[in-house]
Amino acid sequence: MELRNNNYVALTEEEFLEMGDSVKAEYCNGQIIYMQAASPTHERIRRKIEAEFAKFTDGTKCSAHGANVGVRVHSKYRRRIVNPDVFIECDNNFDKDTYNGVPLIIVEILSPATASNDEGNKKDDYAYIGVREYLIIDQEQSIVKQYKLINDFKAYALINEYTKEDKYKSIVFADLQFDLEEIFKTETTDYMPNIL
Repeated sequence: MELRNNNYVALTEEEFLEMGDSVKAEYCNGQIIYMQAASPTHERIRRKIEAEFAKFTDGTKCSAHGANVGVRVHSKYRRRIVNPDVFIECDNNFDKDTYNGVPLIIVEILSPATASNDEGNKKDDYAYIGVREYLIIDQEQSIVKQYKLINDFKAYALINEYTKEDKYKSIVFADLQFDLEEIFKTETTDYMPNIL
């Protein structure tokens, strides 16, 4: 993005994608939205959910992806390239490193800097393009909000609010379920592996 006469010139999606992995950022209507680094708790939860999704999709035509894979989201009001914390897709609709289809499930883990966007515009945009299940995880409260797409309205309905004592059950895949206690468990121990 360049500065001309004190006004920012918007980037195209292609210019944004050419930046590659040099910055952790998302794209919205020509603007770059820089992302802060994830907390250790955020990353631990993200890795565990991605592992559960990957285990479930292994051997199927579906795949689980983490936060380093961009997703093109074109809604009524916004053109975005986002990096959901975790998502599942089943059509392998990629253009280089960017997914261009509609994920079946998207997971976003809230952080103070992203919470209003994850629960606001992003949620609206995901509903608009047809993401069937949207999970918002509050890492501070150990809560998972599960939203189901209401197709006729291009909006979500909150159908479950899980705590760490519950078992998550997908509304998209009948056999996708796992204990949330393992997802939220902090991994502290006195054990130290042998270092070579």
